[in-house]
Amino acid sequence: MSDVLPSRPHKRDSKTVDLKWLVFLIAFVSMVSLITASAKFGSEMARQRLPEKSRTADLKVRSEFVTLGSSDSPIFLADSPETVRRFFSEYPTTTARSGANLNGWDIRRLQSNVEIAVLGTEAEAVEVRISSGAIAGTVYWVHHSQLPDTEVFDPIISPIPKEISQPEK
Repeated sequence: MSDVLPSRPHKRDSKTVDLKWLVFLIAFVSMVSLITASAKFGSEMARQRLPEKSRTADLKVRSEFVTLGSSDSPIFLADSPETVRRFFSEYPTTTARSGANLNGWDIRRLQSNVEIAVLGTEAEAVEVRISSGAIAGTVYWVHHSQLPDTEVFDPIISPIPKEISQPEK
């Protein structure tokens, strides 16, 4: 017989094995928690950018109601500010707008008075919420010239003031 012991498979130190599992467990838990935190942060940022949230904040700030419309000229309500701009540049006068064919335009024509709340502006277009009538609660865009008191409203592209536009006599 020989004096050499039979070779055994090399057994690792138990402290090294426990340390590797501990590092793996800590890395796994921290990665899962970072992914969860990132998802919560992203969803909160997306929720804050939703238009409904900003629109409800605007409704709380602005609660002034204005009566829009008269028996003489109709009210033109559009779905977007671009439609308002295109329509009012295509039909610049009230008589041209009154006789305009609205097929193909995303515009509603109303012949009655409605009560509105001003929500915001984008250049010469004004975002309003209808507060009376059959379409109460809906949000549309109107041209600033349709508002009853245009001196109060100051659009980015404002009309020429009355004092300057009138020649001196």
